[in-house]
Parts: sequence; C-alpha cells; structure tokens
Amino acid sequence: MTKYSKEIAEQVRTYLEKEGLKYSFDDEKGIFKFSAKIKDRNMSYVDMFVLIGEDDLRVISRPPIKANDKKMLLVAEYFTRANYGLKYGNFQMDMSDGEVLFKTYLYCGTESPIHDIIDTIIEMPHFMWSEYGDGFLRVLFGNELPKDVIESIEKDNGPPSNEDSNHSEAHDEQSVECDSNQPETETL
Repeated sequence: MTKYSKEIAEQVRTYLEKEGLKYSFDDEKGIFKFSAKIKDRNMSYVDMFVLIGEDDLRVISRPPIKANDKKMLLVAEYFTRANYGLKYGNFQMDMSDGEVLFKTYLYCGTESPIHDIIDTIIEMPHFMWSEYGDGFLRVLFGNELPKDVIESIEKDNGPPSNEDSNHSEAHDEQSVECDSNQPETETL
C-alpha cells in the first residue's frame, strides 16, 4: 500500500463530487481516475489521474493516443515549443513508447488545499489539452511542422501562459470513468 494523505484525498474527493464528476479511486495507491471531455476539438477526451502523496498531489492527463516512431522527434519538438512559457505544468513525452501527458503538481505541506486551488491544479491539464491537443494531432497525422502549428495556435489564442484559462468546459457534461490503465506511481 502506498502512503498518502487521507486529508488531501478527502479534499480531492469533495471537489470531484461537488463538480459532479464520476471517478474511481484506488484506495491502495491513492489515485483518483476519471475522463475529461474536450468540447469542439478533434481530441475528444483525456484520461485524468490525481495521484495523492504524503504532502502533495500530482495531476496527470493523458490522451488515448501515442506518438509513433516516425513522428516522435517532431512531436517532441512540438511539445517543447508548447512548454515554453508555461507556468503551471508541462507536457511530457516518453521517448521509449511515445506516451504523452500533461502534468501539474501541488505541494501542500501540512495544509489541505482549498477548492479553488484543487480546481486550478485539476483543470489546468484539461485546459492545456484543449489548447494544444489538436496541434499534437496535426503534427502526428499531418505534414505540418511543429513551429508552424505552434505559431498558428498562438496567433489564434495568444502566447501560452496557462494563467487565463477558462476551464469550465470540463464540467459541461459529466465525465465518465476511464477504461485505460492507470499510470504507475513510481514512474510519474
């Protein structure tokens, strides 16, 4: 059994229930799991994992698709360009298998986080996939260069800051429990 803060877990549970999100919880590992829909985008959802630690929490969001060997370096460049200037998290890619994710982290110390802080840390990955997910697909499945895709996104939406997110779309429809395997806590 993984050691984690029951108080932080309870705060996250309260948040998820207040927001009306369906989730599952692995009591052995301290991991909440759910899916977040992305409206009006080609990438329609991401799997979300909230990993509770002894004095922190991490949120991992992962789309249901990986970068293939042929496009892995282009996808890595795309996410490197997307990461520049981000303040509250980052995109990551596993170069061994092409898995991509967005991760946020919150150190809580001895205090339990309040609803608004939990909202930001959980919604930021969803917001970032809403902004950059379709660009990932354009690089992965199209013939566009990462630099051009990022420039078009930032031209339309402004440069990345992830401070001005309007992240209410995740709650427009109730999320459903995801079917995918949960990430291993040791490797995240």
